[in-house]
Amino acid sequence: MNKIYKLKYDRRRNQLVAVSELTTGAGKEATGSVAGQCGLQGVSTFRRLMGALTPLAVLTGLVIGMLPGLALANPDLPVGGQVVAGQGSISTSGNQMTIHQGTHGLVTNWNSFDIGQNHTVQFVQPDSSAVALNRVTGGHESQILGTLTANGRVMLVNPAGVMFGKGAKVNTAGLLASTKNISTEDFMAGRYTFSGGSHPGAEIVNQGSLTTTKGGYIVLAADRVRNTGTIRTPSGKTVLAAADRVTLQLDNTGLASVSVSGSVVNALVENSGLIAATNGQVYLTARGKDMLLNTVVNNSGTVEARGLNQQGGEIVLDGGDSGVVSQSGMLLADSETGRGGKITLQGANIHLAGGSRTSATGRTGGGEVYVGGGWQGKDVAIRNASKVVMDRDAVADVSATEKGDGGKAVLWSEDYTNFHGTILAKGGAQSGNGGQVETSSHNNLQAFGDVDASALNGQGGNWLLDPTDVTVVGTGTDTGVNSATVDNSNIFTPTASGAKILNTTISDSLDKGSNVTVKTSGTDTSGQKGNITISAGIHKTKGGDATLTFLADGNILTSDGQWNATELINATTGKLNLAMLAGNGGTITLGKYFKASLNGGDFTAGVNNSSGEANPGAVTVIHSNAGYINAGNITIDALNGYGGYAPTLTAAGNLTINGGISVNTGWNVTSAFTAGDTLKLNAPAGNISFSATDTSHSGGRVVLSGDKGVSLSTSNGGITLQAADASTNSVNISSANGSVNINGNGGTVSFVNANVTAHDDLNISADSGHTVGINFDNSVLTAMNMDITGVSTPGKATSEHDDYGGIAIYRNVSFAVGNKGIIHGVNNKSYAQGSRVVGIRFGRLWDKATTVTFNGNFDVTGEVQSGAGGSGGGLSYSGPVKINTINGSLSLSAIGSGHFAGSTGVASPYTSGNAYTFVLDNADMNLKVSAAAAAAIDELAPSGYATGYVFSGNGNVTISAHNNSTSAAALGSNVFDNTALHGRFSIDATNDSWTAILFSGKTRFSVVNATIHGHSGGDGGGVVIDASSGDSIQVNLGNNTINGDSVSGTGIEIKGKNVSITNGTLSGTATSGNGVGVKLSGGSNYTLDGANITGHAVNGSGVIITGSLTVNNGTSVAGQATGSGSGIRVSGNLSTGEGGGITLNGTASAGDGVVVAGNTMLMNATLQGLTDSGAGVNIAGNLTADNATQIQGNATGKGAGVILGASLTGATVSGVSGQGVGLQLADKAVVTNASLKGESTDGSGVAVT
Repeated sequence: MNKIYKLKYDRRRNQLVAVSELTTGAGKEATGSVAGQCGLQGVSTFRRLMGALTPLAVLTGLVIGMLPGLALANPDLPVGGQVVAGQGSISTSGNQMTIHQGTHGLVTNWNSFDIGQNHTVQFVQPDSSAVALNRVTGGHESQILGTLTANGRVMLVNPAGVMFGKGAKVNTAGLLASTKNISTEDFMAGRYTFSGGSHPGAEIVNQGSLTTTKGGYIVLAADRVRNTGTIRTPSGKTVLAAADRVTLQLDNTGLASVSVSGSVVNALVENSGLIAATNGQVYLTARGKDMLLNTVVNNSGTVEARGLNQQGGEIVLDGGDSGVVSQSGMLLADSETGRGGKITLQGANIHLAGGSRTSATGRTGGGEVYVGGGWQGKDVAIRNASKVVMDRDAVADVSATEKGDGGKAVLWSEDYTNFHGTILAKGGAQSGNGGQVETSSHNNLQAFGDVDASALNGQGGNWLLDPTDVTVVGTGTDTGVNSATVDNSNIFTPTASGAKILNTTISDSLDKGSNVTVKTSGTDTSGQKGNITISAGIHKTKGGDATLTFLADGNILTSDGQWNATELINATTGKLNLAMLAGNGGTITLGKYFKASLNGGDFTAGVNNSSGEANPGAVTVIHSNAGYINAGNITIDALNGYGGYAPTLTAAGNLTINGGISVNTGWNVTSAFTAGDTLKLNAPAGNISFSATDTSHSGGRVVLSGDKGVSLSTSNGGITLQAADASTNSVNISSANGSVNINGNGGTVSFVNANVTAHDDLNISADSGHTVGINFDNSVLTAMNMDITGVSTPGKATSEHDDYGGIAIYRNVSFAVGNKGIIHGVNNKSYAQGSRVVGIRFGRLWDKATTVTFNGNFDVTGEVQSGAGGSGGGLSYSGPVKINTINGSLSLSAIGSGHFAGSTGVASPYTSGNAYTFVLDNADMNLKVSAAAAAAIDELAPSGYATGYVFSGNGNVTISAHNNSTSAAALGSNVFDNTALHGRFSIDATNDSWTAILFSGKTRFSVVNATIHGHSGGDGGGVVIDASSGDSIQVNLGNNTINGDSVSGTGIEIKGKNVSITNGTLSGTATSGNGVGVKLSGGSNYTLDGANITGHAVNGSGVIITGSLTVNNGTSVAGQATGSGSGIRVSGNLSTGEGGGITLNGTASAGDGVVVAGNTMLMNATLQGLTDSGAGVNIAGNLTADNATQIQGNATGKGAGVILGASLTGATVSGVSGQGVGLQLADKAVVTNASLKGESTDGSGVAVT
């Protein structure tokens, strides 16, 4: 013996053995061989091994195998290293070899590259991204039994194979071990593609410990790759690839991507050890050629891509388009801090064996597990499998462990899915909804496993089952599959078609709060139409609310039952929503005695529109015989018709059927359609027929009931009700081709939650002996023409605070006409003192708000005719009321006739903050009000309440008010605002006895671009704005034309604080007596900005200005008195702001042109007074002015130009007289820092008296 030996890996023993150096490998293994089997395949392997050895080699091997401790044939360190590219050096010291790399890339050819036990090879590289390629050319397998370290990346290419033994320890920034070739040129150019060159039977095997630094990678690439040891790539990537070609994309951070292509014979990637890529990715990929049902990827060990401080990583088992991907171990992409990661198993055939766990759970949300395809097989990034089998006791888990939603788990196949395992997609324990689960096949689905997509503190998730034709069955036998097939080699070969779902698996999933969807797709599967048959009961007995959906391409059928049988589908705990949706043209047949009670859940039947088409088509629904459905809401869309014999539908909420209806009953059987809310039966085409008059038997009974309304409507057909008892409550009425006429006498006609539509005319009239004639509450009325008249004539008031009205309108009410609408409310009876009498009332005090919409042209009149006592008006509102006017014109007329104490045209209640809000949308509004001895437009709020009228939108508004009252204005309000209105705005008010327009109290008066006219026929004011009380008062007048006139009162009076008058004109007239044309009484924040003010009087003053005012931008004031009055009378503080001062031009006949009384301050003012016999300017009080103030007085007759009777500080004074004194100073007058000048034609220029 020459004492030269080597170690070879014995695949049968799964260990190294000592053999002669002349021994070669065993060649390729037989397809499907399994290590450790003792059978024919094992014998064949042994025979091939024996055939490959010479007799001497066999003898030598046997002898050496019996002599422990002999020296190894493979060297302890690499041999024959030659640097062929890049720069580097190789040194050996004792049991360690050191390779110093001087360039980023280094290529070294070796005769052999082995590391013996207790030996070390160290690569010293420029940085962690440097790459060293080590190419072995000696033809022998590399055996790594010692230690390999590198601060950078190492590639070991040996066509004969690489084996990392049990004692091997590798630690690098990146490692590739491959039997595939790469050229020196490609390597140095950074083109890392490895292909071809492998010796027959060459493998990459790891029994040791392979580790990288953080972010590193390990790639093992050969025709066959096995791992029984440990591989760790924290925050990096692990790739085990069996294929002809492998390409790596490297960057400075590590392995950016890897691609695998090209199939090889007997490809295999196998892991029975541990692969851990914390926060990283693991890829087990094989491309086998003609593998049929042989395994190409097999995991019986543990693969981890856990997320320790972030979302879980990614694991991919990819078997290509041939062979079997087998998962019998642990695939873990969980995260203790974030969301779960992603696990993908793709290949032609996939097997999740019993005892396996595929887990992507996460603390803040579940991850993703895809087996055989993506959701509904539509994810182009995941190859769809032909067959998928999940054994009993196999678990897939995508739950959220603490909070967040469950993840997504999919089993999908094109041909056959057998599901017996358990899939968990639970929401977090603290919060979160259940996840999404699918177990489907395009063809044959056998679903007998368990799904839990529940959520303790959220909504349950969804379970989708998507085969072709399918039957819900009550037994657990697979269709056409032997009972042993879940455990033997024929697992992927079903012997018959036809999908089955076990009823208890659905029930169990619903009990856990998971939603279940059974969906069929039969359009492209031969012989199958996508029908669903329910032949076994589904019972939800615990858990929260859940939804069960049957979504068919074809028909849906429930098996016939017995009259005394239990319910086929029911729920006793939690709501169960049930949906049955068939394909276009299909039929939903609820078999004889079909019974369902959903514990408050909703029932829906109709057409399958999962594709989201605009016109999905129509179905027929047949309710065969005397069955019932009890649900929360019931919706049946059967545009091809709904019919049955004596069905009973009971909905706690709404019950809606769309489609022609034909229901018959007899034999004393009641067919009841009952809704706790609204019953709506609508036939877009066809008739509606309920018949309980079976002539051959004793007849039956039809009950139609809706607590909040019943609506029967057809678009092109008739309505027939033939029953012993047909009842309705609140009514929705529709007429597609005619008029609707409703007439009530002696009682209130009430529309609550009603919808009334008339193709032609809608006529509603009521003459009620009750408090209200017609009541509209939350209703919609539509017609071509509309005539509504409500009269209230109650006999006696029952309360001092009763409201009486011809028409009452509450909450949201819409009136729409194509041509003309007339609404008239009349109240014509006497009432107790304190009662409110109204023609039309909008809103109630206890309602939050009322919105009334008039679409089209409407005349709306509220009238109070006669009586004694009480208060109110033709139109009245309670609470916030919004009136919308759209596309036309709205005429609101209020008439308060008779002799009511306090009868008004428009009135509001005692509620702070309420307002009439008028919104115009391409419409005009005319508010016309007349009253007798009370206000025409007023709010009845006592002091401290803010109510009134607000206008906005696009359109024109005209308001006219007329009354004859000595104590109430024709138009009065706290709030008046048109600042958001785009259109003309005009107000015209007349009071024959007192004030016409009065805004006072808690005033907010903001009016711009308006024309306002007020006329008082007595001693009241034409227009009075009183802002003198309260802190929240605000008056804003901008660019208005305001005209006020009074016989003996004040034409216009504006007083108080927080007043702004900008631009525009104020023109006031008092036609007799001591009346005043315009009176401005200033307070804090009272501003005149560019306004033109004109006042006319007789014996009173044309204009009176008192208090404190700020004047901006050249305000002009002109006052005239034709009798003994003065043109302008000023007392107070007029200061000038920006843009110029104020000009006061007063004209009088016998009185003074301008009078300055009291203590007055003027800044940048011009006073011009003209008179005949009086004084042009009479400074009767103490006046303080600045040097810019000009005072000019002119008396054309015997009067004085200027009289200075008190003190004067500042100003330039000029007096001119014809026959009197130009400047007359009283002997007590004090003049300081002023310029004085007096001239007279026939009298004295200056005189002191």
